[in-house]
Amino acid sequence: MKIIILLILSTIYFGYAQDIKFYTINKQSNELVLVSNSNDYEVLGKLDFLDGSSIAMDVHPKNNLIYILKGNGEIYTVNPKNLESNFISKLNNPNIEIKGSWRGITFNFNGDMFTFNEESGSAQGRLYKVLDVNSGMFDYKTAYKSGSPSILGIEFDNDNRLWTIEQCCNHRLNVFNGFTGQLLNIHNKAVSINYPEDLAYFENEDILIGIDIKNEYTADITDFFFADRKTGETEIFVTLEGNYSGVAEFNSFLSIEKEEIAYNVSIFPNPTSDKVSIKSDKLIKGIKIYSMSGYIVYETNNNLTSLDIDISEYTSGVYILEYEINNNLFLKKIVKN
Repeated sequence: MKIIILLILSTIYFGYAQDIKFYTINKQSNELVLVSNSNDYEVLGKLDFLDGSSIAMDVHPKNNLIYILKGNGEIYTVNPKNLESNFISKLNNPNIEIKGSWRGITFNFNGDMFTFNEESGSAQGRLYKVLDVNSGMFDYKTAYKSGSPSILGIEFDNDNRLWTIEQCCNHRLNVFNGFTGQLLNIHNKAVSINYPEDLAYFENEDILIGIDIKNEYTADITDFFFADRKTGETEIFVTLEGNYSGVAEFNSFLSIEKEEIAYNVSIFPNPTSDKVSIKSDKLIKGIKIYSMSGYIVYETNNNLTSLDIDISEYTSGVYILEYEINNNLFLKKIVKN
């Protein structure tokens, strides 16, 4: 794999003080890749549960795990620090007739999860809320009937507005004034986008990141582009060989580092049936435990070097322990027997 710089339409986006980094999947190799606007990329490793099918992905704002939705409706989480993956659920509800493919995944400010179904018939599609952060449960609730079946990427911004990108109708980048509000056309024919795959939102720079898996030259090259959230102006910033799928915003806390060893952190027993203990040579703060659906089941902000947490009443399964040391955030999978 090598990077080819295809086109730079302007230098407006390259004056940012920090790199814009995000995750994407190489569909040919099923590898998770970290890409930046400085034209660097890093292959983090292969995800065995992928099979080259269409996917959408996003980073959960509460537990910082990558959620991946496959075209067949299966949802997985991936910890980008160690590539641990877990199957969460499959979008399959007998009370709802699914007429098309699942396209796009996003989280709003609260951490609720939404996806879009590319329904066939009458040129319609629907936005579904499938994860409620308050209940921690997956459930289908129709959020909006878009009127377009060809939306291939969705993303909430920090104003809680839903952005979409669609293949038909001149490949429009659109925005809702709230996810039940009016659909506004922002930009047409953005940098010759032929098959937009997904969107991500980089809140620090107020832009959207997009992906076009079939550009005007060849289907074997993938273009990544910026879209200005205010004007819709777009610019290709890097082109990668291979067929990519999905983008997810990068959280700087999730830098791939192994500093747990330096801090001599012990988390035990694991698996466990009643309690889990945490010990460290350095002060630990911001301890949280998440269910795999993203719901916080335990939280403390006390500064300490050791802690015993009673999880005897928790339902058996996998949980994520989050803690902070010296402004570095760490995630650890816990198994409750």
